[in-house]
Amino acid sequence: MGKKGAKKQILINNKIKKRLLYTMLISNLFYIIFKLVLRFKKTSKWCFVGLIVSDVAYFLCKKFIWGYGKPIFDQQGHVIDGGKDLSETGGMIQYFFDIIYITAFVHVTATFHSAFWLFFLVVPCYAVYKIFVQFIWPNMKTSNEAQPEQPQQDFKFKKGYRQQRKMK
Repeated sequence: MGKKGAKKQILINNKIKKRLLYTMLISNLFYIIFKLVLRFKKTSKWCFVGLIVSDVAYFLCKKFIWGYGKPIFDQQGHVIDGGKDLSETGGMIQYFFDIIYITAFVHVTATFHSAFWLFFLVVPCYAVYKIFVQFIWPNMKTSNEAQPEQPQQDFKFKKGYRQQRKMK
């Protein structure tokens, strides 16, 4: 019974992997054909550098995703574990999917204008945002809540002291 679920998981993961691979190949070929071959005279060396850097991002994300969803087989070739579910939402693996989709978008749009390479700045900006929201901001809030509110008590004390002084 468990093997049927593992085999089903392998099929689902292979379908997701195939979709990602086609996305990567089509966007890469689109950029290479239309930007580097047909418009070769207008292409600068930075277009080649951008292609290499983005292909490294493709490769690393693909490697992590393929390793995450890799099934485990025994000596006879029977499925022991179908691998992790690549279709689950949340978790670190979703960021790798996002990087692949952002890279595909950049490849297609940078074919028309080189300024679209700046769209890659979304990734580090989002990382800084997540670090701030999940780690820095909660620590700042707890440190502020831990300190007692002394100035208000001092103000009340001084106000009472002033009233006593006026009565004398």
